[in-house]
Amino acid sequence: RIRRLKCDETKPECMRCLRFEGRCIGYPTRKEKQSLFRHNHDRNNSSTASGKSDALCPYYTTSSFTLWDTVLQGCHKDDFIRDAVIAVGALITCNRKLVKDRDDRLTRAPYEYTPRYQFALKQYGRAVKKMGMEVSGEEPTLRSVLIGCILVVCFEAMFSNHVKALTHAVGGHSILRGWLISQEHSTSDFSKSKEMANPAESVIEGELVRAISRLDLQVVSHTVDPRPTQIHKELHAEGAGTLENMPSIFSSLGEARMYLDLVQRRTWHFVLVVEGGQYAETGKVKVEVPIAKQIGTITLTDWGEVHGMSDGYLMHSGEISRWQSAFQSQLCSSKYWKAAMLLQLQAETTRVGLHGSLNRTECDWDRFTPDFQLMIAHAKQVFDEEFLRDWHGFAFDGGVIKPLWMIACYCREPVTRRDAIALMRKVAAKEFGML
Repeated sequence: RIRRLKCDETKPECMRCLRFEGRCIGYPTRKEKQSLFRHNHDRNNSSTASGKSDALCPYYTTSSFTLWDTVLQGCHKDDFIRDAVIAVGALITCNRKLVKDRDDRLTRAPYEYTPRYQFALKQYGRAVKKMGMEVSGEEPTLRSVLIGCILVVCFEAMFSNHVKALTHAVGGHSILRGWLISQEHSTSDFSKSKEMANPAESVIEGELVRAISRLDLQVVSHTVDPRPTQIHKELHAEGAGTLENMPSIFSSLGEARMYLDLVQRRTWHFVLVVEGGQYAETGKVKVEVPIAKQIGTITLTDWGEVHGMSDGYLMHSGEISRWQSAFQSQLCSSKYWKAAMLLQLQAETTRVGLHGSLNRTECDWDRFTPDFQLMIAHAKQVFDEEFLRDWHGFAFDGGVIKPLWMIACYCREPVTRRDAIALMRKVAAKEFGML
């Protein structure tokens, strides 16, 4: 459990924060607090006139509410959402103890077959049955369907039914994408430079849109994506206008994460487009041709030059570099440095994955050994003993498993590779699509 510390408001920095956290991010002045309250009060009053539902919950649509706040709100309207939330909550609290295997290595035991575990399965069965009736109805609510999709993905992933989780994730993203396309054609002021903005906040909350979009990232980067190459080409093109206007310095971790999600999605879709083209054109992993172009220490084969892919590699490599440059201030000064380090790990994984897609043999991965060693060092700092003791062992979004999996698969340096495998066993996370 994270210990909460009350700021003692010592100027210029709180001594209590410095003693326990190592840094103090400061606090707003009394005048700022008053103006913030006045702004929220005015916003709430203005939203009251928009309808009865908004009058009951005037600030439910503000960006300060998280995805899980949105899910809990759905429980008041839809029985199947409430049943699914209860099922996920029951399953997530079932015991998975840290134990030692026969090789004396720490790992997490399977779920114990307890009454709570049986209750979770029963509640989930009820939720799926009611959800099927809702979807097959005359006018299923888009918001409720997407929330239900997220909960089903969570439960199936935790239960290790990865095929079902993948199917619902792809389906949910397809539904959202169809709705966004319809909004683009029906709304005159929809801007191509605002891919991260929600075109209709009154229909679906922005946090829900971003959560479903992150499902797409999980599918494309963590699993065998079943979608055809044409879909990857279309999804790869999304967000180009937004990234052209990426700020040079991020103002918050939230802003940095939204841009990183977009950078990762575009990059991994591009990698799958390239891989699909390689198999379709040649039936081989790479064509044996001379070197054509250089990206830092990474070489592009002439295959990419002939098929017009070299510019794509340069573009996506530049997007990752720009994001990392804009993120440096958050990485150095953020009080929540573990969250910042996790974002940095994901960015490094995407960069290595992009450049590694050019490799022809396993030996080509040796150039990334220093990167793998640095990633392992950062992962150990994030997932320390105190964190692992209190962690329930499931993450809806991808976090540390993808970096560790990549190191375990491709790093040929034995110590680093064993460290990655050991940390994966210790974390025993149930991130969607991976374990």
